[in-house]
Amino acid sequence: MLLQRRSKFFIAAMLLAWSVSACSSEPDNQGPSDVANNGEADVIDHFDTDIQPDVEADVEPDTDRPDEDVEEDVGEDLEYCEQGGPGWRIDSDQDGLTDCEEREMCTAEDNHDTDGDGLSDLEEVQLGTDPCNPDSDGDGLSDYDEIQFGFDPNKESTYDDGILDGDRWIVSACDDPVSEPVEHYRHSIGDWTLALPPAFRSYTNLTIADASAENRHAAAVFDDPANEISGFILSSRPGANQTRPNDLLVAHRARISTLGTIIQDSTGGEFATHNFHVAATSRYLVRSGQARSARAMRDAVLLQLKPASAGEITGFPSASGNTHTEYRMFITVVHRGNQVLTIAAFAPAAKFEALDKIKFRMDDLTNTTGLANATDRDATRCTTFRPGLTTPQVDFYWVLDQSGSMGSHYNRVRAVANEFMAQLANTPLDYRLSVANMAESTEGKLRNPPAWHTDVSTFLSEIEDYVVRCSGCTGSYGGAEWGLVNATKGIEFMSSNQAPPAVRFRPEAKVVTVLMSDEEDQEIQNTRWGTPAANAVMNRHYAYFPGRTTMFSIVGTGAGCASHGRAYEEVALATGGSHYSLCADDIEETITDIIVSATGQAASHVLADVPVSSSLRVFKDGQWVPRSRINGFDYFANTNSIAFFGSFRPDPESDGSADHIAVTYRHYRLMTKPGSQN
Repeated sequence: MLLQRRSKFFIAAMLLAWSVSACSSEPDNQGPSDVANNGEADVIDHFDTDIQPDVEADVEPDTDRPDEDVEEDVGEDLEYCEQGGPGWRIDSDQDGLTDCEEREMCTAEDNHDTDGDGLSDLEEVQLGTDPCNPDSDGDGLSDYDEIQFGFDPNKESTYDDGILDGDRWIVSACDDPVSEPVEHYRHSIGDWTLALPPAFRSYTNLTIADASAENRHAAAVFDDPANEISGFILSSRPGANQTRPNDLLVAHRARISTLGTIIQDSTGGEFATHNFHVAATSRYLVRSGQARSARAMRDAVLLQLKPASAGEITGFPSASGNTHTEYRMFITVVHRGNQVLTIAAFAPAAKFEALDKIKFRMDDLTNTTGLANATDRDATRCTTFRPGLTTPQVDFYWVLDQSGSMGSHYNRVRAVANEFMAQLANTPLDYRLSVANMAESTEGKLRNPPAWHTDVSTFLSEIEDYVVRCSGCTGSYGGAEWGLVNATKGIEFMSSNQAPPAVRFRPEAKVVTVLMSDEEDQEIQNTRWGTPAANAVMNRHYAYFPGRTTMFSIVGTGAGCASHGRAYEEVALATGGSHYSLCADDIEETITDIIVSATGQAASHVLADVPVSSSLRVFKDGQWVPRSRINGFDYFANTNSIAFFGSFRPDPESDGSADHIAVTYRHYRLMTKPGSQN
């Protein structure tokens, strides 16, 4: 009845509009005054006099019905969930299901997660689980948790192995997390908290004569006597020209060299610490003419690095112990704005090279994960990883110097290639390699074939033919080293659709560039370091490479080499990579460092919080995993990730029943706002 009356009213209104139009029409030659009056006033006038009686007769035939009945019909509506009713368009709990859809199921229209399992009602409908039962398959594990662990929430034994999903070890792995033990040492003037393994209980705060909260002069020493690892932490104010961590590392290197000959060193790029400061690390092999114990070497370096403004340092514990002439040193500088922390670790070179445990301890001491502000506190965390994480891909792009002066170094290049391939085979990486040279005419391009490859014989063949003999090179390639230009052109080409498919980078791969040369980059040779032209060249490279690749430079610096390659070193640091000496005694360590860093860059197992790395405890499929780069796991502070080596590497062909991983660790909860220290 209501719809009929509304239809009649609509027809009447249409007739009204037609009548108005017809009655208000004027001759074509009407004047301005007629046009002005041919508007709303005329329409209303016609409506009042001619149309109103007819409209009333049409739309109100039922004149004997009470007024309230008419109003009741006008306000009448469909039932909420009748066909076409409003409930089919309303979603009261915003879960993606309308109220009427929810009324047809068991779910509540005012609760987006009816069974309270963490999955919304719509997600459960899409998964085929029961939105009114938190454990659809009755295996003792909620539907949400099954999704997090990678299980099938509709199947009580996902892998048909007779084990209920709720009974699998990974489900309870984080119920009572226990990390490796650490102890915390705090210093108010130095504003630090330092987490150390129990072996370093010899921690001792030193006394500095003029120490105050204003100058931040503070120091402490510690050591692990069983493994002959010593260390210190030193606090001070930065100097006028020390605005970045690498500025201080340059100054530190000069002072360390007074204690012996630096026969090998590497410096990494600056990185952000877990509490938002900036840090950088240098690593040295130092040969001294004076035999010292690890503690004595530590104390000597500390006294060399203390700021000139600091007063006398006293309180050193005994420096007794076995004496050595060669030491490994890790030195990290943390720049906190108005404060600088230097943390260092030392070990006899022979023990460092023989025991991986010493390498890990020295890294843990200096990677800054155990360092926080004095007011910060820590907590235990557990992170789990489901199977099937993507196998990390890395494309290694080698750009090698083909100039005549490299002749005496090619044996090192060959040794690098062999060692590189041998170590890659033990990593979890899905890797490829390619070789380009620094001849201007080749523009950093690969030969195709072989383009990208994975076998050592092809790698060595490309070094011999495309670098040593420079087959296909034109122009005066024998004395030119266009390393950075060629790397730029090569990366640009391999990132584009212009490159053949066999030559392109893989879309998901991390790109690692390795440059080897005994000379400075050609552009810098042509412009001279420090000139405006050279600065423009470097600024161009600083802008291009970061974000596109991580670069490692092996250049002619250090003992036995002429001092060349600064441009390569600077660009490598800018990308987060490192630089090494082509003339280093132990080239194997350089290769190891590149591979380890690349593994960390590509690792899939990224932790939820930054751990105190010495507290990490890792389990894979319920089995404890040792910390080892041969057969175990390692932690990578630059990407806050872990990776597996040897038999513990995840199986890319796994059906998911294996490769469940749980990691427990301690981590700092920040109590100090970054930048608030004095």
